Amino acid sequence: MRLIGYLPSEKEASTFGNFLYSQDIANDVEPESDGRWAVWVHEEEKIPPSKELLDQFQQNPSASIYRESEKKAAELRSKSQKDLETHQRKIKDARQIFPDRKTFGVGMVTAVLIGVCALLFVLAQMGTNWNRFNVLKITEFDVTGNWMEKLTGLTEVKKGQVWRLFTPIFFHFGFPHVFFNLWGLTFLGSIVEARKGPVKLLGLVLVLALISNMAQYLLHGPAFGGISGVLYGLLGYVWIRGRLDPSSGFYIDKGSLIMMLGWLVVCWLKLIPNVANAAHIGGLVTGMLIGYLWAGRRA
Repeated sequence: MRLIGYLPSEKEASTFGNFLYSQDIANDVEPESDGRWAVWVHEEEKIPPSKELLDQFQQNPSASIYRESEKKAAELRSKSQKDLETHQRKIKDARQIFPDRKTFGVGMVTAVLIGVCALLFVLAQMGTNWNRFNVLKITEFDVTGNWMEKLTGLTEVKKGQVWRLFTPIFFHFGFPHVFFNLWGLTFLGSIVEARKGPVKLLGLVLVLALISNMAQYLLHGPAFGGISGVLYGLLGYVWIRGRLDPSSGFYIDKGSLIMMLGWLVVCWLKLIPNVANAAHIGGLVTGMLIGYLWAGRRA
């Protein structure tokens, strides 16, 4: 911030300050001990044109252009204040995102998804026996030795059982699988639901489930399950949306991002067996794309 000159009265200083503001020049006017008013300009590159404008103002401070600028400056300040208030409402700290420790800030849709995954995991004998839930598989199949039988090409879906395209996200195989997936869902689902509400979260989950499930099915067949494809989609959405639209309030810390992307690479290199890598990649790319599109539309 640099001093560009002085004006003899508060009225003239206020009028000129409003004129500068209407010209997109941020400034401050302050009283001096000798009765004059100092004019300060914030941005260094705007110092030369501001000095020229000050010289012109001092030659004719009663010109109509300066009186007219006061209304425009007032409108700009009002808009700026509203934008600031909107930004402050969106940018919330962690305590606002998770306001109630008793519920951990988990919204309705997030809680229902967690509950369904956990309940089915228990009913499937801790993920060891999913035979009773064949109706939820993307398509029915049997595995004998190293051979997969009854790979029917989504015959059931073609007959109207459309839910099969989505329900494999509820299958989990073993405690670590269900624990880490539901932990991630609690975190990422709650962030999106707190920002965008249950309807948009549900729509996002359905799109991510459909694309991640189909990616895994088309590349590796029907023997898969888990909500991790949706989790990577939510990760991609929060990550890209936060980068492109900071006022949205979406943010994921660098450590969590590196951890999840690192796990993706480890699984892709097959250092961890029996992982739905295509679902992870399909979900992540889809979430990033949605984050990019919604950031542009501020949706």
